Amino acid sequence: MTLKPEKTKEKREEELINKAAETIVKYGMSTPAILFLEAAKPLSVIGSALIMQFTGAFKWIFGSGYDEFIPVIEKRENLERIIKRIEELESTR
Repeated sequence: MTLKPEKTKEKREEELINKAAETIVKYGMSTPAILFLEAAKPLSVIGSALIMQFTGAFKWIFGSGYDEFIPVIEKRENLERIIKRIEELESTR
């Protein structure tokens, strides 16, 4: 049985979102990250371009696969998913 391409893409997005949230929480950066993501939501496409300016931070989180993360954050609903995942992880600390 093979996964449909859209399921595989959704699964990969979820993995990237979890990795970002886990790293943010691990290093105690939840509050600044949530503020930044909330501010970027209304301008998610432009916000992703702004985030690309911080590629050093994303390379640190994602390694060489950081370029996979940029399309994920272009979707406003994914920014909200990241925020919710950060909040979930923080509540279990």
